[in-house]
Amino acid sequence: MFQQTSRDPALAMAYVYPREMRATRDLLRRRCHFTRKRAELFTHIQNTASQYVLPALGKIAFHGNRIGLAEHFPDPAVRKSIETNLALIDHYDRVLKALELHLAQTAITVITRRSAARAYRRSP
Repeated sequence: MFQQTSRDPALAMAYVYPREMRATRDLLRRRCHFTRKRAELFTHIQNTASQYVLPALGKIAFHGNRIGLAEHFPDPAVRKSIETNLALIDHYDRVLKALELHLAQTAITVITRRSAARAYRRSP
């Protein structure tokens, strides 16, 4: 049975990252983790509004739509919970922006190095 599945062409081969790119791969994984946590906070806010039978909040992923959002919740404890979620979302926004800038710069550096190496190998 195993031999049959191991010869299956639909099974993807594993990709081994080059040593110099492994830290970048780990950074991409962390970015994905942070993005998911941020999405969980948005989901919690939307679910809380639904539980308290409040009107739809709209697209709160946009920063402009989050201004004054906590005031929609009449209960002080719930409002504090929403304010905490919004503070964490703002923090994740800053962290993710810095991470994405770093990853873009890293990608540009790697592409530049690779094209320089190719040009060097082609020269006589």
